[in-house]
Amino acid sequence: MPKKILANSFFLAASNAASSLCFFLLLIILARILGQEALGQYGVAMAAAAIAASLTELGLDGLAVRESSRDISQTAKYAKHSAIIRCVAGTAIFLPPLIATIFFWQSAAAIFALMAIAYALLRAISYSFKAAFRGHEKMQYEAIPTTVGAVVVLLGGAIAIFFWQSIVALGIALVVAGLVELAIVLAYYRKKLWQKTAFDKVFAKKMLIGAAPFWLSGILLSVYFAADIFMISFFLGDGPTGAYSAAYRPLLAMLAIAAPISLAAYPKISAVAHDKKKLLGTILGIYPILLAAGIVLAIASGGFPRELTQILYGAGFSQTALVFGILWPLPILVCINFLLSATLGATNMQGKNLAIIAIAVALNVAANYYFIQEFGIAGAAYATLLSQLLYLFFACAIIAKYILGLKNQAARGA
Repeated sequence: MPKKILANSFFLAASNAASSLCFFLLLIILARILGQEALGQYGVAMAAAAIAASLTELGLDGLAVRESSRDISQTAKYAKHSAIIRCVAGTAIFLPPLIATIFFWQSAAAIFALMAIAYALLRAISYSFKAAFRGHEKMQYEAIPTTVGAVVVLLGGAIAIFFWQSIVALGIALVVAGLVELAIVLAYYRKKLWQKTAFDKVFAKKMLIGAAPFWLSGILLSVYFAADIFMISFFLGDGPTGAYSAAYRPLLAMLAIAAPISLAAYPKISAVAHDKKKLLGTILGIYPILLAAGIVLAIASGGFPRELTQILYGAGFSQTALVFGILWPLPILVCINFLLSATLGATNMQGKNLAIIAIAVALNVAANYYFIQEFGIAGAAYATLLSQLLYLFFACAIIAKYILGLKNQAARGA
């Protein structure tokens, strides 16, 4: 693996590990003190926040990183336009749930969901500037604010849960953490990369058009990861949703440790996308590491599901052990799919990636709808594995065809 990718992977992996640990500890505190129902409300709210964030992000990060890695002189232009566009989009997205909460739905769960959405939107804006550091392959300036924000969430959330035993107080901690993270990112950006640039409507329009496939992919992915939570909540209620979230969210948190390797490799893959030898070397250098990470995480989560559940959550979470036991292959599948998705985007095949994701999401939603009613929360776990396998198959086929095409072009040129 190239040294630059290794260094950036370390920064992002360390940051994501710390961040994942903070949210994981918060999840345990929430489950042990407020119980399964509160955990279910937390899961639904964070799923809604993820969808709101995907609508606000507009796919601009993937486009900005790819283009900045090819021409770093455009970094400031992409960062400023992305931030402005997201501020406008975020405001438009936040107003409807705000009005609904004020006038129609004033429960604690609804207020927490609103605050979770605000937190997600603040982070979406901060990623406009994090993408600039990623394009310059300076991931340490992305890692630090992410870690600090997660620590604020953990400390503030723990205080809120211990002293107020209120999910609304936890929401306040999330908003404060989002503001702190955004402030640190802006300070780093102004010191390291800031350049004066005017807002250009034509360029903004061009960005939105170019980012559309990334945006649609992001929306579909957020729906993919939220579908099971929403359907379990609808069909079975907050208690089973909490039991499922107790296994599902820690697995996603563990996978966030492996994701930085693909994120760090993305600029490099973009730069060598048309060079067969370098592209293959980059992919094959990263693949064994991601596969090993997936195997380790699979063993950690699926080796002793009952014992793991008892240690983390205590009594009353027997269904969580069942989900851990079913989802043990998930870390391996997702770690590999991280790399496949990054490769498709970096090689200008985001349209094909979008098509695969759309098929996987359709399968996931349909399978969840049927399996949850037939098998309960275990059905949601089966639907997740099935859709991950489908993505793996189609993505591998498309990337193999692309690489073979590069090989044929090289042969014709010779």
